[in-house]
Amino acid sequence: MNDRELQCFVAVADNLSFTRAAQELYLSVSTVTHHVHVLEKELGTELFYRTNKTVSLTRDGRIFYHSARLILDEENQAKINIESEKGMDILRIGCTSTSETYRMVPFLKELFALHTDIIPEIHMDAYTSLIRMLLSGMLHFCFGCSAMGIDTDLIYVPLRQMRFFAILNRSNPLGDQEEVLFHLESREIRAVPVSDFHEFSYGVWYKNFIDNSLKNLVLKCCRKI
Repeated sequence: MNDRELQCFVAVADNLSFTRAAQELYLSVSTVTHHVHVLEKELGTELFYRTNKTVSLTRDGRIFYHSARLILDEENQAKINIESEKGMDILRIGCTSTSETYRMVPFLKELFALHTDIIPEIHMDAYTSLIRMLLSGMLHFCFGCSAMGIDTDLIYVPLRQMRFFAILNRSNPLGDQEEVLFHLESREIRAVPVSDFHEFSYGVWYKNFIDNSLKNLVLKCCRKI
C-alpha cells in the first residue's frame, strides 16, 4: 500500500468515476484502475461496485475510505508542519515537576519574543535522567539544584537560593528535630542544629547550547525565573 494507491482510491471514491479521477490526478484511466486493483488485492476485498455506467463504493470501500482519507490528510499536514518549521531551532529544556513549567512561562515569553525562530520542547523527568540526557546531548539545558550535576563536566549557573523541607509524623525519630539535612554525598539523613542548616541553590545546568548568543540570552531570561 502506497500513497499513489491511496490517492487513486480516494479520487475515484470522491468522483465515483475512474475517468474523472484520472483527470484530477493527471494520470491515465488504466493507471488509476491498476492502482485500485493492486490495493483491492492487498486488502483482499473489492472496494467498488463497477458497471458499464456507474461506480459506487462497497461496504468495505466505505469503511476504508475514512481511513485512507485520514492517512492522506495526516501526511499532508506533516508536510505543511515540516515546511513551516524549516529554519527553526528546537530548544530542548529539562525540568522535574509541573511547578517548574509554571515558573518557565515568563522566561519562555521573553525568550521567544526575541527569538521567533525557536521552538520549545520541554522534557519532564527525574534528576538522574535529566543529567544523562544533558550529557548525551538530548537536552540543551535543565533546571535543578546545585548538587544534581556534581562530578560531571556540566556547567551550573545559580539562579536563587532554596531550602528543602522534610514533612514528618510526630512519632518519627526525627520528628522532634527542628531541621534535618539530606546529605547528597552519603545519601543519609541526619538531624542537624538550626545553625548548621544547609541551603542549596536552584539554577540551570547545561553542556552545549545552539550557539553562544542564544546561551547568553537563555541565561539572561532564566535569571527572571
